[in-house]
Amino acid sequence: MRDWWKTFFKPAIYPMSDLAGGKETEKEVLELLSRLPVPQAAKILDVACGVGRHSLSLACRGYKVTGVDYSSAYISEAKRRAQDMSGRAQSKNIEVKFLKRDMRHLGFDAQFDAALNLWTSFGYFKKFQDDLLTLRQMFKALKPGGFIVIDVSNDRWIQRNFKPRDWNKTEQGWELEAHAFSGGADPAWTSRWVFIKKNGEISQGESFVRAYDRKRLKGILKRAGFRNIVMMGGLSEKRTAGTAAKRIMALARKPG
Repeated sequence: MRDWWKTFFKPAIYPMSDLAGGKETEKEVLELLSRLPVPQAAKILDVACGVGRHSLSLACRGYKVTGVDYSSAYISEAKRRAQDMSGRAQSKNIEVKFLKRDMRHLGFDAQFDAALNLWTSFGYFKKFQDDLLTLRQMFKALKPGGFIVIDVSNDRWIQRNFKPRDWNKTEQGWELEAHAFSGGADPAWTSRWVFIKKNGEISQGESFVRAYDRKRLKGILKRAGFRNIVMMGGLSEKRTAGTAAKRIMALARKPG
């Protein structure tokens, strides 16, 4: 399961229709913009953009967005959605592009006013140093004074509300999650996912996500060079939510 993310995020395993819909996305983007101190028309990098739901919503509001993701299928879908959106917008100038990239090797240098990593798209690598490398790549991609936003599941909340198995109803059918926690010096969650479609088709996969609480997330951001780190509740919660929050968001700045 070393590079599980290379195969997991494909329509044949993780259905694209199960990603959050338009109403949820709009709420998250409005909350994000209420916290992120960048002007309209700022250049924004969306790391692990998926099918581009946040990227496209931001582009519609006048931001210049670059979305990156490793999944070729997700990037193709994001580009298709961007074309559809541009056609509907007609005279409105929408600036968004999507690129296939490994988040550890972004290849940008001081180009963006803000970098985003949303909805627990962080901690996927077996080596902690790869998480740190990802943040340093995002740091390098930012202009001096630029901001990073990370929104992840709060490990403290997960452990207090731990369910080894959980069923969720989706648009296409049902989703079964089976979770296990490994503690020690580098705690992480491993999960097995089974997706059952209404027509009886079954797909499954495994995932690995490093466990982050407020303290650990703040610590790795500091090591990557970020300062002025503010910890708050996730985008789906009140910004002042404390340690009991289901999700946590970090807002930090590149010095300069």
